Order: sequence, then structure tokens, then C-alpha cells
Amino acid sequence: MLLTLFDRIGESNPQLFREIKGRFIPRNLWVTFFCSSVAQIFLFLSFSKQNCISYTGSECASFNLEISWQIIYRILNWILPILLITNGVYGLINDVAQEQRKGTLNFIRFSPQSTQSILLGKILGVPSLLYLGIALVIPLHLASGLFAGLPLSSIIGIYALWAVGCALFYNSALLYTLQNSDKMEAKTLAGGGGFLAFLVGLAYIGIIDFAVDWFKPKVIECLTTVPGNNNLNSCQTNGGLNWQWFFLPIGNQPVFAYGLAFMTVTIGAYWYWQAANRRFSSRHLTLISKQQSYQLVACFELWLLGFSLPELKPVVTNNDLGLGFGLLFFLTPLVLIIVAVNLTPNYQALLDWSRYKHLEFKGEKYSLIRDLIWGEKSPAIVAVAINLLITALIWLPWMLLTLQKSWSENIQSPQVVLGWLMTMNVILIYVAIAELLRLTKTPSWLIFASTGAIAIALATTTIWHLEVQNLLLVQFLLIFSPFPIVSLALGGTTITFFGLLAQLGTLSLLIWQLTGKVRKIGVSSSQSYLSTVDS
Repeated sequence: MLLTLFDRIGESNPQLFREIKGRFIPRNLWVTFFCSSVAQIFLFLSFSKQNCISYTGSECASFNLEISWQIIYRILNWILPILLITNGVYGLINDVAQEQRKGTLNFIRFSPQSTQSILLGKILGVPSLLYLGIALVIPLHLASGLFAGLPLSSIIGIYALWAVGCALFYNSALLYTLQNSDKMEAKTLAGGGGFLAFLVGLAYIGIIDFAVDWFKPKVIECLTTVPGNNNLNSCQTNGGLNWQWFFLPIGNQPVFAYGLAFMTVTIGAYWYWQAANRRFSSRHLTLISKQQSYQLVACFELWLLGFSLPELKPVVTNNDLGLGFGLLFFLTPLVLIIVAVNLTPNYQALLDWSRYKHLEFKGEKYSLIRDLIWGEKSPAIVAVAINLLITALIWLPWMLLTLQKSWSENIQSPQVVLGWLMTMNVILIYVAIAELLRLTKTPSWLIFASTGAIAIALATTTIWHLEVQNLLLVQFLLIFSPFPIVSLALGGTTITFFGLLAQLGTLSLLIWQLTGKVRKIGVSSSQSYLSTVDS
């Protein structure tokens, strides 16, 4: 039966069969069974004690075994996912980095297997012994949770969060390794990634543990105080946090909070998976395609919008309108800049596109607009503009529904629309600068450093604003920061008007320079030579 199972694995995923075959040797299996059994016995004996329930004279006639199930459950609730995350990430990074160094990963790339099959085989196969060891402990964890009073649905929900959490960490580990395997030694890369996974994993597990502690007493109280109520999902807790997402009470109803958490982590794992697949296929491709960027931005902005819509309720006062404002004008620009940088092709890709773009559409009439919107090697500025429009369309109902509200005396609702228009201009300016830097063979780290310098300049001008009387220069500089809405908050119609003109003028100049640069590098060396000979 076991051989039949291995044969089926080999037929469906040869990479997984290769990984399991190299690890499931008798010595490794015996060590895994021994370590798991010893750990469970030690944990069970450490939190068990015998209580005497009857005496015959001075001697105890019968004993009662008392087991601290809740303590066992809480310990395993932290140890098991930490082992899965930390050891799994370390093993994946070390294995992929070593294969990349030895060249065997390049050999695997030429196999008939798909990229998804190879990477899935790595994720399922490299930590396979770890999976086996954890699976042997799951019965004790499940039993201790049930004896501690947790509903079965809650424990299964925690397992599901562990699973999608591991998927997120493992996919990000693959991407991290494929990006940096040629820059560091395998052990160094794995050590840094494992330590980072340990820190972030602690936070992730802590959030899950906090949520269980937050909802558990309220749900138990609901189940015990409402006669005939055995439905966990119908128990809406009172006195919880007033958090809502698309008007769903995630702050005081467990089923909605769990659903949002599961969906968020799953979508995050999916996008890391897509990026890892593209990086594994080719190191010269951008992390995401233009089509994927449209989907990613739409998903992220809809997710953010869900937290902002509850602000539109009539009971909410003007002073409470701040979350959506911050998400749209402070978090979104940073995310869009990161997306834009990862959409920008490298120098060689831009060079090939400028010279041979008309040859990539065999049998079809070449369309520059279509290429700029969907092409892999074309400049990213048009795609970023589309992402900005997608963001504007998603948030437009929120902007229109807040026409009767204001955030402060200086920012009225019409200025919110103007503020987003100025934010779009600024991001396009940054993208045009990034494209020009790419055409001069500037490395990615310098582009990120330039973005960081802009953020530092913003902080400096904001601090300066607290100490100066004349705010005109500060306002003008803030108009070119990632958050020009701050300049609108400081007031001043004249400086806003001239700042908007300066934005449009700068963007036009950069696009003109970018177009000229692309045309210049599009002329091949032979064409330049022939034009010189003719003259």
C-alpha cells in the first residue's frame, strides 16, 4: 500500500517524490517517531499528578490522575506552529539555496514539470519529516483542547490558520531565496530567514492566541446563558471592539473575524506564490506582471475600503473620520510605489523592448497602447496610471458619500478628490524617475533608497513646519512628497494651485525625457554606424 502511494506521488509530482524519497529513510523515520513520542510523554508527565482519594489507615488506597489539559494545550498551541514556521522556512531556504549554488535547480527548470509542480514539491517535500512529527502530536493537542473546553470547530479553525500561515511563510521563503541565493551563502541566508520567520511567526501565533482568549469566555457565556442555544456562529459577543469590515462586526463576532483573517492570509499567500513562480521561471521577469498588478491593487484596495465604509454611518461624528483618510492617502501611496518599482523592467528588458517590440507580435498588428498596458518588457508608467485609476474608482463611492462630512477645518470633501489627483501625479513622477534610472542601469536598491530619501525629506519638512512661521516653502515641498494631502491640510489655495501646475509640468518633462531616452536606446549600434557613414 505504501509503495502504491509513493508510485502515485511519483506520477503526479516527481519533485515531491524526489524530496520524500531522499528523506523517508528508516533512520530518519525512527528518529522522528522517537523524538515525537518522547516529547509527548515528557509533556504529559510534566503536567500530570496523582491525587489520593481514599486512605486505608495511613496509606493511600486509590489514586486519581489529574491532568492539566489547558496548560498542555496552550504549550502545544505555541510550540507546534513555531516549529512548523521556523524549521520549515529554514529548511526550504537552505535546500533551495544549496541547489541553486550546485546548479541542480537549473537542471530541474528544464524538466517537463511545471513551475507550480516543482515549487509545490519543494514546499510539501522538504519539510516532510517535520510534517510527520507534527502530525504525531496533533492527537494530543486535539484531545487537550477538547478536554480544556474549546469547541471542536474552534480547534479546526486554528489548524486552518496554521496551514494558510505556513503557506504564506513558505511562499515568501521561496521568493526570498530565489531573489538572494546568489548574494549570500546558503547557511547565512537560511539563518537570517529562519530568525525573521521566528519573530514574525511569534507575532502571528500571538494574534491567534489573543483572539481565542478574547472570544472564548464571551462565546462560552453566550452558549451557557441563552437557553437552547448550541450554535457557535449565533453568539455575538457584547462589549467587544467596535471593528467592522464592510459593516460586518469583526470586533465582536468570532465567525466574521475568523473569516476575514483566513481570507487575508490566504490571499497574501496566493500573491507570494505568484511572485515566487515568476521568479523561478526567469530571474529577468518582474515580480508581477502588469495584469497581475491590476488584480493585486484591486484586491488590496477593496480590502482597505472595507475598514473605511463603516465611517459613513450617520452616528459617526466628523472627528471619527480618520481611518479611511489615512488608508487612502498614507498607506496606499506607499503600497503603489512598491508595486510600481516591482513592475519596472530592468535595463536589458527595456533595451530589448525599445529595439524589437514590433517583432514580438507575430502575425498581429503591433499596438503600442496594448503593449504598454499588458507587455512584460514595456515601461511601467502606463500600468501604474491604470492602477491609480483602479484605486480612484474603488474609493470614489467613499469620497462621494463623504461630501457632507469633513476631516478638519482645512480639508473639505472636494479637497479630498483634489488631494488624490495630486497623489496620482506624485506617484507617476516617481515612476517616471524610476524608469529613467533603470535606463541608466541603476540597481534596484538605489531606486528604493531614493524613495526612502523622499520619505525622510517629508519627515524633515513636517518637523520644520513646527518651528517656522512661513509655511509656503514647506507646503510646496510637501506637494512633491508621497503625501501631498498634508500640504492641503496646511491651507493655502494659491500654493496648492501653483503646486499642481508644478506637478503637471514636472510629469510632462519627465515623460518627454523618458520617451526620448527610449527612442535613443532603441537605435541599434549598427543603425548608428550606418547613419554616421552616410553623413
